[in-house]
Amino acid sequence: MGLATFLMGVLPTFQFVGLLAPILLVVLRALQGVAVGGEWGGAALLVVEHAPGGRRGFYGSWPQMGSSAGLLIATGLFTAVSSLPEEQFLAWGWRIPFLLSIVLVAVGLVIRLKIAETLAFQKVKEAGAEARTPIVDAVRNYPKSLFLVMGMRVAENACGYIFTVFVLDYVTQEWACPPARPTPGS
Repeated sequence: MGLATFLMGVLPTFQFVGLLAPILLVVLRALQGVAVGGEWGGAALLVVEHAPGGRRGFYGSWPQMGSSAGLLIATGLFTAVSSLPEEQFLAWGWRIPFLLSIVLVAVGLVIRLKIAETLAFQKVKEAGAEARTPIVDAVRNYPKSLFLVMGMRVAENACGYIFTVFVLDYVTQEWACPPARPTPGS
């Protein structure tokens, strides 16, 4: 996910490669979307598995804030770079937030490399009870549960994205171009 975000910052322009530029952008965005599912699931699992007893719900709530925190950080960075003169922003300034995302990739990599496996997973591994094809096993053994969970995630994500788009549209319309207000006595 992070690598796809970073690569958006080095995409060639339409003037340089023509239609390949938007095609590459769509491919990177699709990769980013697929990867975020794995990243979110992995982060939620790691946090819950490493949480102290009785605090799993609290710790498990933190990965849920990742998308909102990322949106706030991205909005802040784009607000900062959009203060550049328009010519500079359009030429190279818009790339800065994408390029800075590599810092988050490095932080995430360091964290993942330093986290030890949980005791429960180590026991499964030592017992030789690891599933050889976990995805196939899940589909074969729990199809109804799998599709119910997928449906719940789609519904939850749809509501989240509708709200996010509404908020961004509202903020840009109200703050960037506030409606004219009548003056008192007119």
